[in-house]
Amino acid sequence: QAFPLLRCCFRGDSRKLRWVDKGFTAEDILHVLDADEATFFQAFAADIDIACEPLLKVILHRKVEGDLLCTVSSHIVCDGAGVKQYLYLLSEIYRKLKNGETVSVPAFERQRGTKPLFADMRFREKCKIMQSPFNVYADEPKNQAGIDFSGGLSDPYIEWRTLQAASFNTLKHFVKAQGATLNDALMAVYARAFCKNTNAQKVFFPSTMDLRKFVPAGTAYGISNYSGYCMCRIEVKPEDSFADTIAQISGQMRVHKAGKNILKSIMLWNFAVRMMPYPLLKHYFTKFALRPLITFSNVGILDAEQLHFGETPVKYVRIAATLKRRPHVHITASTYAGACTLSCTFRGGPEDNRFMCKMLDDMCAEIDQLPQSLPFSD
Repeated sequence: QAFPLLRCCFRGDSRKLRWVDKGFTAEDILHVLDADEATFFQAFAADIDIACEPLLKVILHRKVEGDLLCTVSSHIVCDGAGVKQYLYLLSEIYRKLKNGETVSVPAFERQRGTKPLFADMRFREKCKIMQSPFNVYADEPKNQAGIDFSGGLSDPYIEWRTLQAASFNTLKHFVKAQGATLNDALMAVYARAFCKNTNAQKVFFPSTMDLRKFVPAGTAYGISNYSGYCMCRIEVKPEDSFADTIAQISGQMRVHKAGKNILKSIMLWNFAVRMMPYPLLKHYFTKFALRPLITFSNVGILDAEQLHFGETPVKYVRIAATLKRRPHVHITASTYAGACTLSCTFRGGPEDNRFMCKMLDDMCAEIDQLPQSLPFSD
């Protein structure tokens, strides 16, 4: 009732996109496993058929040392920040039911269109954005290489590396001294590790920007996709320091963050959906909206005050992106209880997996090697 989309499937077999209510219940979405790790992982990594299955699956893995609660959602339901909204909603409803409280359905959850992004925007401002030269794919190189060691296999892998609070605080202090953001620094360490392990001196990849910052205060919006791409061209020469790479990225990201021109891609998409039949829209989307091979997203901090299940303690929370297929590479950063987790999810072979592990290890190693300084406080 709080999130009606979970009862639906996505259908694209007619002229217009549509949601079809299949009447899915919690029994269709929740899967409780008392199985071994391999069986659990296969269930966790299984694709979602958006035409006939629930767009969310919740897997509760019963283990001796404690339960592992996993949620997997299709990206057409929400982005990483939307996942956080859903987890907060899930834990809130759980606590109320457990305490015998009346659970009211939050009506704002039903609003998931793009209107909130333009709630305080006049027609003239919209026209100005549409006339801007902003192009989310303008700087994407056609020869940017991904990762493919041609192993022949395409197995699912999920790799995690966690920066503990001490190392993460050191990074915060270092970044603050550079006049940059944590996102800039995480992008920099990613670029440096990628170039180091591919013997490259430059890499192009976007950072995902949360567009919710454009929603006016007090405007209700639901669980949805409010993300935009900020493409960066990053050069990493042998003599460049970590600070040099951060400064390079910070300068480019400041340009992306200035104004609201990034909303142009949303406006163009809305126009295309209204004007084009779905088969034509799908054809041109895959033709023009190229998917970068190297990508990065930072879903930010998960609030422990909003994400808890009563007296049951939460040991850790991690958010990862959709399983990418080689040659695509995606790194996701998420923070909980002062620790930052870097994750990489993909389908490939053992050689691809070894590369990903080495890259994640190098990212953490560069941060761990930063000079220790006075504790940094948020």
